[in-house]
Amino acid sequence: MNIVIFDSEPKHAEHMKQVLARITGEELQIQCNPALQAAISLAEDKDGTTLFFIDTRLKPAGGNFLMLARKLRECSDTCHICFTSPSLGDMAYCYKKLVRPSGFFIKPADEEELGILISEIKAFEGQKRSTRDEERIVLKNRGVQKILRMNDVLYFTSVDKKIFCHTVDEEEICFYGALGKIEEEYGEYLLRCHSGFLVNRKRIEGFSKNSMSIRIRGTKEDVPVSKSRCKAVEAFVNGVSLGEDVE
Repeated sequence: MNIVIFDSEPKHAEHMKQVLARITGEELQIQCNPALQAAISLAEDKDGTTLFFIDTRLKPAGGNFLMLARKLRECSDTCHICFTSPSLGDMAYCYKKLVRPSGFFIKPADEEELGILISEIKAFEGQKRSTRDEERIVLKNRGVQKILRMNDVLYFTSVDKKIFCHTVDEEEICFYGALGKIEEEYGEYLLRCHSGFLVNRKRIEGFSKNSMSIRIRGTKEDVPVSKSRCKAVEAFVNGVSLGEDVE
């Protein structure tokens, strides 16, 4: 889990860092009074589950703390956003102005309450991952994101620095990125059959050794298989239950 602390007080930011490090055992990032655009850029670089703590007294250059929260939500519809404040009076304002905040903590943030928050987020993310039919994949391109059902994805292919996502409705979604990052995050659903191709495991209909290609249910195209990945693909196809959970 990525955790980023945006705070107006370096002393409290350090307190949060130490407490959360004890709870999670992970490295955290602190940003004290960052410029708005710099904070947004930091969010855009994050992959996986991200939790942001935003101080209500934060005054980022170029905006305010609520503007930052909204921009973070635009960058990622799946991130978690919590507010910290010295005053309870800020709480109603935050909940009214931002969609789906994950929590509100009075400074100094209590370790037990932070522990409960982390546990709840991990449980939520675990449940989301285990529900395969409802799994979503988030494609981000220069601040714009598109959310797809994993079952609607056929395969990904890469050309230079562009990635093309092919879907069941014959849509081709183009965005900048790396296949490696997609494989790292969604590898349990995707099979790497070639250096330039990732295929939805549930959409594989068959494998031809003669043509070194995979047949994808939902498209007339064949996806190439490289020699180095032939055995892995063949092993997967021989063990898969074809058509499982495909709608």
